[in-house]
Amino acid sequence: MKSNLAHKHEPPQAELVQFPKKERQVMSDKEDGYTPLPNFICDEGYLAVLDGDAVKCLLLLNRHVNGFHLKNKGMSEALIKKITGIKDGRTIQKYMAQLAKYKLIKIEKSKGKSNVYTLTFEDRLPTQYVGAFDGSAQNVPTCHVPTPPTCDVGGSTYMACRSVKEIDLKENIKNDEEDTREKFQPQNRMLNFVMYHTDDQKFYKLVELAQTYPVDSDFIAQAQVSFPNLNLDRITSEFKKLCQWSLAANGNNPQKWMTTWLNWLSNLTTEKPQAAKQQFAPKPNSRNVNDPWGEPKHYAPASDIDTGDYL
Repeated sequence: MKSNLAHKHEPPQAELVQFPKKERQVMSDKEDGYTPLPNFICDEGYLAVLDGDAVKCLLLLNRHVNGFHLKNKGMSEALIKKITGIKDGRTIQKYMAQLAKYKLIKIEKSKGKSNVYTLTFEDRLPTQYVGAFDGSAQNVPTCHVPTPPTCDVGGSTYMACRSVKEIDLKENIKNDEEDTREKFQPQNRMLNFVMYHTDDQKFYKLVELAQTYPVDSDFIAQAQVSFPNLNLDRITSEFKKLCQWSLAANGNNPQKWMTTWLNWLSNLTTEKPQAAKQQFAPKPNSRNVNDPWGEPKHYAPASDIDTGDYL
């Protein structure tokens, strides 16, 4: 019986193999959902020593380096600002430098290019070395500064910046101390009754006292009142001598230093003038025996005296 050729199936001559389509890989696959952060960040105390913004930067680098299975990653400052929310570029420099200080990251800088960051967790420093290494980059400011900084970074123009709350607190403490501290007024009274911060019984060297109170202006003003016969130049000169003398002296409270100063000036006014040196005539160098007798006296020639009736 002849078969219908239209329904005849020939066996396949070759097996069809499906090959995956070749696609260009721009970068390594990134993990979905999360990027693991090493346990030592918590277990070894790094959370205690790193500032909050430094932890932000570490999380960002871990996500973009380890999260993409890269060895390192070049990142612009603008991108770091955008992701971390840090608005000041100097703050980023500060905290990246802090991470590099503990050798958690390595920073490669190239002129005209973005910094390249490498995670170096295996080379990290133990947290017990906190404060043992001081890098110049550590002094970069730590907050958003509205005006150009002026100092406190080796060789640069940066200025260390603190939080507004910390600055306000210090200013309030300083103002309270100045308000409670009486401003000294020169006193025109008996020498022994001139009082100078008698409520402060702490012992100071004079150089330390000058850092607490305006000693130079106070002492000179009081001297002008207590010793009006001394001019300002003399008082200033004696005050400098007192300062030099005080370097080897023991500490005293403010009242004792004022008394010492007034006694110092009092001793000047009571010093007896030196006795005038006797002036002697110069000894004669001549051997003439008549010199000690001076010029010889000349007498009028003798004349007869009329005695009258007496003889």
